Amino acid sequence: CIVDFMSGDCSLKNSGLNPQMLKLKLIFKENKDVCFLSIIVPKDSISFEDKKEMEGKKDPDDSSTYFVTGNLNLIYTLLKEGLLLDIHQPLPSNEKPKFLERIVLLDKKQKIRGYYNRITQFSIDSLAGDVLLLLASDK
Repeated sequence: CIVDFMSGDCSLKNSGLNPQMLKLKLIFKENKDVCFLSIIVPKDSISFEDKKEMEGKKDPDDSSTYFVTGNLNLIYTLLKEGLLLDIHQPLPSNEKPKFLERIVLLDKKQKIRGYYNRITQFSIDSLAGDVLLLLASDK
């Protein structure tokens, strides 16, 4: 599973995968073993209506893409303890969290296989290659 992060200052209605994730989706669109998970990280707290709108939502055009959100403290715990990202909470209001630039690759057993920068093409190419290696090793 390829996990990325989106800032909670956007709602699901106007959010979407970043351009690099869209490229990856095109590469693996025929492979049902590859899923995409976008964790929407709320800025402060999230309203019940927004949470209901986003929680566990699939991309209507693609069943391999999921959008999830939830309680800010639980998300930070997941990022820090589950995905082992360097998280400092609370952040100053003018600081953009560094993890928003990250993509995490998980294997079928939810083991972390790599961290990638979502900005650079080199990193995205490395991620695509690593996904192909994981897929080949599962066969």
